[in-house]
Amino acid sequence: MTTQTKDNRTSRQRVLDAIQELTSLEHLITRENLQATTGLSYHIIDDHVSRMVDEEGTLRRVRPGVYELVKGVGKMQTVHFSDLDDGSLVIEVENCGKLVVEDPRVARKIAERLSGSYSLVAMLELKYQFGLVSQDLMLELKAAKRELSQRLAELEAENQQLKLKVAEASVQGALL
Repeated sequence: MTTQTKDNRTSRQRVLDAIQELTSLEHLITRENLQATTGLSYHIIDDHVSRMVDEEGTLRRVRPGVYELVKGVGKMQTVHFSDLDDGSLVIEVENCGKLVVEDPRVARKIAERLSGSYSLVAMLELKYQFGLVSQDLMLELKAAKRELSQRLAELEAENQQLKLKVAEASVQGALL
């Protein structure tokens, strides 16, 4: 299924781009991360991922629900930026050609547009890091609760034993 989007990328291309982006950020490739990155539905993502694993060999299943990009597949084209003495900007993309930007206003406009993409990547990275910290804190909290519950049970058992000793001592003292 190849659904066209506003930016004219197919859903497959969006999934592949997201996989490459997640890989470059050293994030896990999961259907949840792909859904959050692309905005596509799970059934579309599952369809593309299963095809990339079973038919194309683009992805490899590491464990259930976690994938990795096969090395050498989907190699990103090299991009070179050059600033010329006259203030022009040259952007060269491998296998795409060269763009010479002579007007600084145009260069700023390109930078504005790219900063939006960078902001999205930065937001995804922040969300990922926050998730890791939250998970660590939750695990520590659960361990502390478990430890406190065990300690409370031990103290209650000790308290019960002390009550029994006090009761026995007062009965024996009353008999004497």
